[in-house]
Amino acid sequence: MMRKNWWKILGVAIMVYVFVAGLLVPLKPGITKVSPGSAKTGEALELEVLGYNSSFVEATSGQKAWLKLDNTYLLEATNIAVEDERNLKLIFAIPQFLPVAARVQDFALILDNPIDGPSVLPSAVFVTQDSIQVE
Repeated sequence: MMRKNWWKILGVAIMVYVFVAGLLVPLKPGITKVSPGSAKTGEALELEVLGYNSSFVEATSGQKAWLKLDNTYLLEATNIAVEDERNLKLIFAIPQFLPVAARVQDFALILDNPIDGPSVLPSAVFVTQDSIQVE
């Protein structure tokens, strides 16, 4: 009996291993939520960031944050305030004009610290500009 059905027992054992390992291994740190999700040019933007499995308090001194428009343009945070292990407050000075011809442009949020490493949230903030002046 055992000789005929060895592959069924092996299949069940592999499935049990996959479920246990999948539920017990923690995920990499990341960004869960950002609010507000929109801003206007020429204003200061205060972002509240909610992290997942993050270590913001331990890495307070090495914390960095950027809003990324594309491969050429980054906007660095002017102030980073760590509230607890999962919450950050970031302040960005949005310039008066963006270097694109679109009225609404999405920015990715990039966080980096020595403990968690980099975390990216694509299309985190949508910035609206009233007038377009591309140089």
